[in-house]
Amino acid sequence: MPLMRKNFDSPEAIEQAFYDALEQADLDGLMALWSDDDEIVYIPPGGTRLIGHHAIRAAWRETFANGAVHVRPTQTHVLQTAVVSMHSVIEQVLLNHDGQTSIISLIASNVFFKGPRGWRLVLHHASPLPEDKTPRPANSEGYLH
Repeated sequence: MPLMRKNFDSPEAIEQAFYDALEQADLDGLMALWSDDDEIVYIPPGGTRLIGHHAIRAAWRETFANGAVHVRPTQTHVLQTAVVSMHSVIEQVLLNHDGQTSIISLIASNVFFKGPRGWRLVLHHASPLPEDKTPRPANSEGYLH
């Protein structure tokens, strides 16, 4: 069954939908955000480069098997043209392990392309920040300030 595709009129709107889908472990919603082009790319933290819908869907299905991904994008830096928008963000990811909540920070790149049906995701790449090798306790809101 085809995925329901919403038209996004800005890269910021589709980026927010991406992080909302992670928070809800919404695999179909997440995959509906990607470009129809099968040359899309996802590089998970510490993982290998995945190309195409099938590989990306399989990776996110495995991730969501452990539940939602609680992540907050911060420190967004944007470079945008009429048809391409590149966002560099710091992602604060909440981890729950043995009843303890901690946070790790990732540096991520989100690249969006504007086509006839609005903006679509073409690349998501996340890597651990070099200075952030160990989880830290989260604040009362669950994130760092």
